[in-house]
Amino acid sequence: MLIFTVIVSPSLLETEKDSFAIISGVILFALLWGFLCYRVAKLVFTQIHIFDFKNHELTIINAITKVEKQIKLDEIRGFSTSQYQTRVWDFKSVIIYYENGRKEELPQFLYLNFKKIPVALEAIGINNFGYEPFVWKFFDSRHYKY
Repeated sequence: MLIFTVIVSPSLLETEKDSFAIISGVILFALLWGFLCYRVAKLVFTQIHIFDFKNHELTIINAITKVEKQIKLDEIRGFSTSQYQTRVWDFKSVIIYYENGRKEELPQFLYLNFKKIPVALEAIGINNFGYEPFVWKFFDSRHYKY
């Protein structure tokens, strides 16, 4: 049987403390960077829609693939407005509720004409449920009120 003996000296302990701090910092940075990349990728690939309100229909166009999807008014239950705060800014959003239970959130920073969205939704006859407070559910999701 082979037994290893480790000689512990004060200088070795100091080196181990520094190594632990460096490794912990690198792991924390990697986790935060990974989370940031995940959030940006999720926004880019899931919320890249162009909304067109015409003839009492809502057309959703994927900005990358240009695939169009027609949604009739009876498929939409209504919409609400919301706002979530960050350290830098307060972002507003419009949440569209569908009859099948699906929800679509339209954040302010993705649409140049954001203020026109609620007006256009009301103009084609979609119910406005009013303001909905932002309540976190998990690190990348939220609770919805309606």
